[in-house]
Formats: sequence, structure tokens, C-alpha cells
Amino acid sequence: MELQYQELYSLIQSGLQQCDQRKIPVLISHVACVDSIDPLAFFLEAETRKENEIVYWADADEKFIMVGVGSVYAAKVEDSGADRFARVETEWAAIVANSVRSSPCDVPQTGPVLLGGGSFDPIKSQSERWRNFANVEFHLPRMLLTQKENEAWITINFLLQGSEKPEELTKILLTECELFLTKGKYRLSAGENSFAIEEIGVDRWKPMVECVVKDIRDGAIEKVVLARELYLQSEAPLSIADILFRLHAGQPGSYIFAFMHHGDCLVGASPERLIKRKREEYYSTCLAGSIKRGKNPVEDELLGRELLNDKKNRYEQNLVVRMLSEKLKKYCEPLEIPAEPHLKQLKNIYHLCTPLKGKARPGISIFTVLSDLHPSPALGGFPQQEAMRKIREEEHLDRGWYGGPIGWVNADGSGEFIVAIRCGLVRQKEAFLFAGCGIVEDSDPVSEYEETQIKFQPMLSALGGS
Repeated sequence: MELQYQELYSLIQSGLQQCDQRKIPVLISHVACVDSIDPLAFFLEAETRKENEIVYWADADEKFIMVGVGSVYAAKVEDSGADRFARVETEWAAIVANSVRSSPCDVPQTGPVLLGGGSFDPIKSQSERWRNFANVEFHLPRMLLTQKENEAWITINFLLQGSEKPEELTKILLTECELFLTKGKYRLSAGENSFAIEEIGVDRWKPMVECVVKDIRDGAIEKVVLARELYLQSEAPLSIADILFRLHAGQPGSYIFAFMHHGDCLVGASPERLIKRKREEYYSTCLAGSIKRGKNPVEDELLGRELLNDKKNRYEQNLVVRMLSEKLKKYCEPLEIPAEPHLKQLKNIYHLCTPLKGKARPGISIFTVLSDLHPSPALGGFPQQEAMRKIREEEHLDRGWYGGPIGWVNADGSGEFIVAIRCGLVRQKEAFLFAGCGIVEDSDPVSEYEETQIKFQPMLSALGGS
């Protein structure tokens, strides 16, 4: 701790000098190696202390986990507009330009990392349900735990105003870190939960699907993704840390996430990457078409083969490949597109999956690509704008951040955004769960309803229900 004190103290002094010279706030960001710590125990400590902002992020193969606590800087866009991510990018660039950072670590998920996301439909007014989530909202955490395999780092961020006392501030920041780093292994706090479940608007599902199928057959549109919701009322308050624990156990191969704002939390396990930037390369995933998993190995293999050869699902997946690849070609040279999809295997469901990869053209930021790709045909439809209009006409639910892009970006412009699916909004004893499916001309309302039932299962299990 003595070594950390000296390094952080020197960093604060350097930042204060810049504050004095530039007459503007200056960000300090200090990275320190720490002993391995359970990320869920770290998250629980923040949840117990009722931090207003907490973010949990585990990538799909769990090579790293990030837990952000608190907020020293927030970029929010409350109003609608096509430039919502561009505005965040401009603000973030200014913060990074006025920062003093300790020696960089080779791990891109350390140092100044901005975490957040946005609503599915930027021009649709959000209801009271999503009152604690802005149209777009990103936070730079006060503390960031980064765990990668058997190594761990703590990033301490602070936005200096110029009047701070270096010795006092150094002690305060390090003391808080020590409190979070002394926790042991996380254990589930509760067993099975009991809750009442209500299907919202289920009587509208069949006529809504039939109406959209008619429009598709008339040639007005090719695909529309429709969603529905479940409302759950639990007997006991729902623990987000417990939900994350169960998601890790039950949904390997998915991104596990939680974005908590003032007690309300969007939490889930998504298999779908929208866009990733790693150095000078972009990666995206075309995910569409699905079928349930089998009860035994023989049935499972047959169902997987059925999905790979199913005309309706292959058509639906091809629409996603077409749109995403056409858009990514503007930003990548060249773009690698596999000729055939493969099976994405999750616990309850198979998906058709086609990964895309390309070298980034100069001057193209991840925010620019994100703005263009969202919403992908996997959550919106095709063509993009026509599908969005149809969703606004037919759906009565407020998707909020469900189906929206969530993720992170660092000071160098690397980052990753996924699509917020297989998730729910949790508020104390309440949970709102969401699931959708792609409607094309061969869609059957009953089959699509059953598909959403399968997609609800990850979150129902994570909530601790029988």
C-alpha cells in the first residue's frame, strides 16, 4: 500500500498542476495490480452499500470480468436524436484529452473505461418504468475491478476540480479500495424464490403476428422482430448478485451483465455481440434463427441439424448477414464473411451464427459503427427503418433498454457492445422480463409464442424460480 500511496499521490499532484494550468477539471486514472478477488463479492459489497451506479460485465468466454462501482463522470442524453452516440463520443474524447494516467497496463479493460448503453428506440418516449435509465447513459466508475483469468487490477478514477488536498484525497481513495478488496468468496444468499407470474398482452400476440405476416407477404417488409413481456412479483427482494451467480452457472457462452442505476437494474445473459473493436479490427456476430435443445444427445444433434437446414430460419439469418455485412463494408477493408452459418450452442436453445471480421478503415470510431448497426435485423427487422415503424405501430410494451446496445469503450477507442437480450429489469421485488422473435412470411403465431417461452427460461431460472 505504501507503493500505491506514492504512485497515486504523485498522479494527483500532476493532475492538480494541469487543473491549475488549464482551468478545467482533469481526470486522474490509476491502475494497480491486486490479489485475485471474487467479482461477485466485489459487486455485492457495492450493492450492500447502495451505490447509485454499479456495472457488471463478463465477456462470452469469461476471459475477463469487469465490475464498476460509483460514477465520477456521466454522459447522458435524455432527448431523442440520431446523434446520441456521437454526443457521448465527443464528451468522452474531451475527458480523455484532459486526463493523467498511471503507466498503462496491457489489458484494455483497465484504466479509464466508460460503461453504458442506450434504449432500443431512441425516438420513442420511455415510460415511468424506465425512469432511472436515460435514452443514452454512460458512466466512468470511481473504482473498476478487472479480473482476467488469475490476475486482477483495480482502477481508481477521480475527476479533479483543482481544490483537492493531495494527501487527504490519496488516503480517502486507497482506504475505500481496501474495504472492497478484503471480501472473501461469494455465496448464494438465498435458495429457491416464490413469485407470481403474469403474461402481459398475451391475448394480442396471435393477431399481432398475423398482422405483421400479412404485411410481409404483401411485400411491404421482409422481417419484423416482435417482443413480449412477463411481469414477476417476488415474495422477497431480488438479489442482483444472486441472479448473476445463477446466470454464470446456467448460461456459459453468453455475456453476463448488470447495469444498475439508482436501485433499478437491467440484468441478463446475451449471446449476441453487435460490434467489437480490438486494436485495428472490428468484429460482429450475425445471430438469428433458433430451435430448442434436445433432451438427450441424439435428439439434440437432430434438432441442430434441423435448424441448419430449415428454410425459414436460414432466410431469417441471411437477412441479418446481408444488412450487417453491407453496413460493415463501409467501415472495414476487407470484410471476412463465412459462406455458411454454424450453431451457437446455449443451454436451452440453438442459434444460427455467422461471425464477421474486418480491418478498420482509418478514422472510424466504434461509436460511429454502433450508431449505424443498431438496431440490427436480429432485434429490429429488415429493412431497418420500415421494421422500426412497424414495431412502433404494433407493440404496446415499452422496450426501454431491452434490445438496445450496451457495452464499454476505453481511452484508446477499443471496446465492445452487445444487444441486451435474455434480460429483465429488476426493481426490488419486481421483475419485467422480455423476449422476442423474428417474424417472416412463414412465421406461425403459435410457434413464435413457444420460441419466446424458451427465451424467457434463462432469466426465470436466474431469478431462482422452480
